[in-house]
Amino acid sequence: MFYLKYVHKTEVKTKNIWHYLTNTPSWHAWSGLAFENLCMLHISEIKHQLGISGVFSTESAWRHKGDDTMDGAQIDLLIDRSDRIINICEIKYAPESYVIDKAYYAKLQNKIASFKHFTKTRKGIFITFITPSGLLKISIPLSTSETRSS
Repeated sequence: MFYLKYVHKTEVKTKNIWHYLTNTPSWHAWSGLAFENLCMLHISEIKHQLGISGVFSTESAWRHKGDDTMDGAQIDLLIDRSDRIINICEIKYAPESYVIDKAYYAKLQNKIASFKHFTKTRKGIFITFITPSGLLKISIPLSTSETRSS
């Protein structure tokens, strides 16, 4: 993917081209999608790290456009477990530890509310962050359920 997007079409053979490319919006979008794809190919390893490899589950992404009663939402990865728990996974590529600020916290709360509203689930919801560099310590409680990061 990287070769086709950045190397194959690049005619400029400048010594610092990689430094330039890694600071473009295109690179940030590509790296986020590439990381999501990598995670989707390694769900068994993610489940192992979460300590749930022995629990039967189905995995998928989820998206709903919303309606007059509720905004829509998009979830990178759902791990719907047979123990009546759903891990709502946020997959975020960042070269440094990811920070959850108040605005992003509000977005997460809306995402959870939308998911519960449209799916009518009665299962427990665990928010799970998947990042290559982890999370910085946050002081905002993510939910009343268990919160894990990987």
